[in-house]
Amino acid sequence: MASSAPVRCTPSALRVLRHHAAAATAASARAPPRPPLQSLTPPWPCITINTELQPLLSPNLARCKLTLLLDGRDGRAALPPPPPFTKSCELRTFSSGKGGSDQWGHKKFVRRKELEDPSKRLLRHDRFSVRCDVTVAVGIRTDDTTAKLPPPSDLHRHLGRLLKTNAGADVTFDVAGHKFAAHRCVLAARSPVFMAELLGPMKEEDTESHVVAIRDMDARAFKAMLHFIYTDSLPNVDDGGEAAAMAQHLLAAADRYDIERLKLICEDKLSGGVDATTAATTLALAEQHGCCRLKEACLRFMASPANLKAAMASDGFEHLAKLPFSPQRITLDMSGSSASAGDAPPPTTSVTASTIVAEVVSGSHVLKIDGFSQTIGASDGGSYVKSGRFVVGGHGWRVGSFPRFITAKALEESGYLVGDSFSLRCDVAVVKDIRTEDDATTVKKLVGVPLPSDIGAHLGRLLAAGHGADVAIHVGGETFAAHRCVLAARSPVFMAELFGPMAMSRHNNEETIRVHDMEPRVFEAMLHFIYNDSLPEVDDDDDGEVAAMAQHLLVAADRYDMGRLKLICEDTLCSHVDASTAATALTLAEQHHCERLKEACFKFMENPSNLKAVMASDDFLHLTRSCSSLLKKLAKLAA
Repeated sequence: MASSAPVRCTPSALRVLRHHAAAATAASARAPPRPPLQSLTPPWPCITINTELQPLLSPNLARCKLTLLLDGRDGRAALPPPPPFTKSCELRTFSSGKGGSDQWGHKKFVRRKELEDPSKRLLRHDRFSVRCDVTVAVGIRTDDTTAKLPPPSDLHRHLGRLLKTNAGADVTFDVAGHKFAAHRCVLAARSPVFMAELLGPMKEEDTESHVVAIRDMDARAFKAMLHFIYTDSLPNVDDGGEAAAMAQHLLAAADRYDIERLKLICEDKLSGGVDATTAATTLALAEQHGCCRLKEACLRFMASPANLKAAMASDGFEHLAKLPFSPQRITLDMSGSSASAGDAPPPTTSVTASTIVAEVVSGSHVLKIDGFSQTIGASDGGSYVKSGRFVVGGHGWRVGSFPRFITAKALEESGYLVGDSFSLRCDVAVVKDIRTEDDATTVKKLVGVPLPSDIGAHLGRLLAAGHGADVAIHVGGETFAAHRCVLAARSPVFMAELFGPMAMSRHNNEETIRVHDMEPRVFEAMLHFIYNDSLPEVDDDDDGEVAAMAQHLLVAADRYDMGRLKLICEDTLCSHVDASTAATALTLAEQHHCERLKEACFKFMENPSNLKAVMASDDFLHLTRSCSSLLKKLAKLAA
């Protein structure tokens, strides 16, 4: 909490100031004209000014600053440069109790010679002003500023809904008498084979019917593959033999259409389910489709003579025997020699594997020290401030920041202290369990499936290449090629405009859209998000550019009802609230119903100095004119 008060001094007031000047009061003393300063006796070489704390119930930490104003008018005058005419005390305890001190000041605040120097213009009409700024630390608290993470990617859910509704479908597949509607551009983005068949030189000649016949594939497997293409996940299948059979069919389909991630997922599932009934069939499948790790899993299982004998007795072994490699060779590889009837079992060597695995749960917490000089930077070195509680690995944690962690001088020279604030990050890793996995578990880990979905990258490449684009969007003199079904899947507004009643009303089925009141670079960034489910890279070092783009994108996201993009922009703006952006951010928050951003702006302006800086910004007038509903709360802050 800070306040200031000007004290206007006349010659008669100087005698008071020399003894005990209560400069912290807001009183301004004026006296009738007196003789000039030179006539005062005895001659005085300097002015003494003190601040005095009135009796309090308890001690308070406070900082005082005394300033001699340049033009001798009042507290509204501009502040002077640093010393010699500004004197401050560090954060200290003022107390009227026993052992405490209730005063602070300077016996030689300003020398008479300097005060009377005409070039300094400190005296005007035989008067001057002293300004006293007092900052009282009424409490040091820890605020929970944990960012609310945006929801996870919804790209797969949007495309899945597009597949289910068939909105804008432009191709139909006939698989064993079953019809499946789909979208050429989505299929082409996800499969190089579909790209060639539907949009390349190999595309079907029958463009009128838009029906593509698929042979030698199970209809259920094709439907499951379509589900994966749109959602990057497999449909639920009952456990047991049905799941294994579906994985086998899907592996063959994935290899046929060069869908690498689906192939790896099927390979991983089959590797973890190798048994006597599936080993032969799975080994044959691995050989036919180049699945080396799946083949290794099958051979590991059949390294046991008992498992090998059971696999050779299964129905799938006959099919395996017809492949280029012979099952007899497998027997030789496993045992060292062929085992004929009546011979003694040859010696075998069993090779197993195990892995020691540490299950670790990790997390991090950022503690921001706002107002370093007024908190731990001014303490005696023994006290500390604590962060809010955070949980990692089922345990509660707090970060305690001691002044000894780094000296004030070292921190100021390091460049990490910005605006009297700095941040500490604490990374915690909790070892939950250390276990040993046997070879059966290890086999399941043989196949490395890429964890992150690649559906956004595939659509991003489709946007960049422009293959199959069927709509042109004109924005501020620039044109962007895009795909109707992708736009419609990601935005209800585009859905209505491209496939709803709004589309039916368009004349001559024109393939262009005009977007007004938006900058081309903003639309380009939104288009990038629609396809990639991520924002394009910007210069993180330029906070102004980051905030400006987030402001424009928030408006665009609200306009096209893209909830996740709107939340991401809101989160970005919450972390970029400062004196130059608060007014604009608060206006946007009110107009576009961003409650968390509104809360962040008001929290920033709770500080009187921050509020003053925001009110002096160019955008504050626009805020007051466009958001009258906020005036009451703004007035309360300014009171």
